[in-house]
Order: sequence, then structure tokens, then C-alpha cells
Amino acid sequence: MPITVHRHHGPWDQSTRKIRPLKYLEDYISEVTSDFRLLYPNTKYYSPDAIFHDNAATFHGANDIKAMMKLVFGKFEKASMEPRYLQVIDETEGEKALYTVIGELMVSYYIKGDAEPVLAPRLMVFTIMNGTDSEAYDGLVFSEVYLSWNVGIVKDEVARRANLRHEN
Repeated sequence: MPITVHRHHGPWDQSTRKIRPLKYLEDYISEVTSDFRLLYPNTKYYSPDAIFHDNAATFHGANDIKAMMKLVFGKFEKASMEPRYLQVIDETEGEKALYTVIGELMVSYYIKGDAEPVLAPRLMVFTIMNGTDSEAYDGLVFSEVYLSWNVGIVKDEVARRANLRHEN
């Protein structure tokens, strides 16, 4: 089985948009961070039986993953995610797509009413494969996602800023 590896340092650019799983990931991140109501169909990006591993919990299925994301992002006015390093392992065989994307991303969370973002690095591993649902974006879905990040960075900074607003 032939395996292809792509590596990229820095933000999204024309070269990442030519690599199918990176374009998929960029489009997904753009849609998620553009509107925290997450109005897209649950299975547009996640397989119905996808698994999402976070530091403290594991979520099963597109419905539970989307509900968790709404809860997390709903506390913020907006967010952005910029890649620092991306690696794609392409194990596609014929029409059977299989990609693993390992990414170091910097997330900027904007607290409601505060112009300065809280920065939090994330390490993520995405397994992307053919979608079986007609709603699948570009015919692909996440089948498994691993997320590792220091939640305390965000929680502590949100609390510190709330205390500052309360003192003023």
C-alpha cells in the first residue's frame, strides 16, 4: 500500500488548498469559527459514528460531537484557528479515501466584550475518510478526532478578565 506524506509549516495558503484533506480541514474550521450556532447538518463533517477524544471526555456520534462543540464555543464571541504545523498521511487506495492529519494549531478565543483574544495551542489528530451520508462535505467525513490542549489556559484567563471587569 503506497503512503504519501505532506508537511506544511505556517498558515493556510495555496499549497494547502491543493491537498484535499487540508482544504477540507480549512473549510471545516472556517465554517465552525464563522458562526457558533453551527447551523450545518450534523453529518456534514462528522461520520454518524465518529469518535471525538478530548482531554477529559470522549464523544460518540456526529450529534453528540456537535452538541459538545456548541457548548464549548457558545461561551465566546468568536474564535479563529491557525495552523503552525500540519502533516498529512495519505493512505488512499483507489476510491477509498483515508487520511490522517496531525496538526498543531493556535486557537484565538475572543471573550464576549473583549477585543484581545485568549491564545491556546492545540494538538489535534484527525482521521478523515469517505462519507457515506449525502451531506458529507466534499465526500469526506471525520471518523475520529483526538484533541489535546490545556483547558486551564482558557479557563484561568477568562476568570482573570472577569475579575478585572468586576473590579472596574
